[in-house]
Amino acid sequence: MVLKIEDFLETKETYFIIVGAGHLVGNQGIIEILRGKGYIVEQL
Repeated sequence: MVLKIEDFLETKETYFIIVGAGHLVGNQGIIEILRGKGYIVEQL
């Protein structure tokens, strides 16, 4: 899932991505994985 999100981030388009809450929490959640790769993740 993170790889697909990274594909989206490489474009100049705007995307709205919906995932289940369980994919966002913990050390192996999408947020922490993206942060570990150097992305800035913030809540809107």
